[in-house]
Amino acid sequence: MIACSMLTSLLSSTLIKCLANEDIIVHGDRRDHARYLLGLAVASILLAGTTVLCLSHQRELMLAPVSPRRKYYILMHLFPFVVAASCWFQVAVPELAVGTLLVQEIWEALALHYFGLTIIDLMGGPETTVRILAQREPQGMFGRSRWCVPPCCCAVALLPCAFRDGTTVFNGAALQKMRAMIEQYCYVAPIAASVTTLLDFNTHQRQVHFEGLFQVELLMQLLQSISMFCCLQALFTLYRATHDVLHRFKTTSKFLSIKLLILLSLIQKTLVVSRMQPRNPGIVGVFGAMVATMVDLSEALVNSAFPLKELGGPLKPASLSSWLLPA
Repeated sequence: MIACSMLTSLLSSTLIKCLANEDIIVHGDRRDHARYLLGLAVASILLAGTTVLCLSHQRELMLAPVSPRRKYYILMHLFPFVVAASCWFQVAVPELAVGTLLVQEIWEALALHYFGLTIIDLMGGPETTVRILAQREPQGMFGRSRWCVPPCCCAVALLPCAFRDGTTVFNGAALQKMRAMIEQYCYVAPIAASVTTLLDFNTHQRQVHFEGLFQVELLMQLLQSISMFCCLQALFTLYRATHDVLHRFKTTSKFLSIKLLILLSLIQKTLVVSRMQPRNPGIVGVFGAMVATMVDLSEALVNSAFPLKELGGPLKPASLSSWLLPA
């Protein structure tokens, strides 16, 4: 899989260099049919590479016994494909780029949520997680020292008490607080992204300009940023608290693969926004193709970080709909 990803990335990077030198990749530039088709070909190659890697590993995961963990792994493996598809739409149909970001926002929130659930599942469930961490944490140590992680780091002492765990040991309330801070992003992100998408459509497609709409859009973006801040703060804290216990599951590689995808997702959103008011659409197109190349590599990283052996190995063939049902 990794060899296939490297081959695809090498081929695509060669094409990108050629296209960049000639300023060929122009998002949706149908005024020059040849340039548009060539840019679409590059985006399609990258999307095809990501799709092959995704489907090959999905097929392996479908052979594992039905369990909540398998559902988490399958959904997280689809996240690179969603980002790659968004890159393809940005090049092929730029009019739909903002709409595809809505799906990308939802999947990003789901990926963060299911990664938190994966950590708890690897620990053996909520009760086992509380029991193990309560025994490992010395009295008075869990709290400000454990919450001192990115994105706010040691500035957590300046935040409201909701961000500072006042208990002396890790207990059910601390775990519930983490889960709530992670899960709330699954509700806030789709709502904020939907409102922002609607406002962008009115502003850029229908050419409707109102000062109030701009203020609402800024408010939604601020709300989504705060929500993601809280989610990442709790996720970092949970990861740090369970890192030593789950060392054999290589949670660091899992965490890094998710962080890389979130970073690429943020870059992708920035490129779509840049496409709204392009100063140099050719350069934006080149960077869009480079993001797609990195997504192709990140798919291989996710495949290796969430292997089939952690699900108990293949026992029997499974249907595509079985993992959608409650385990």
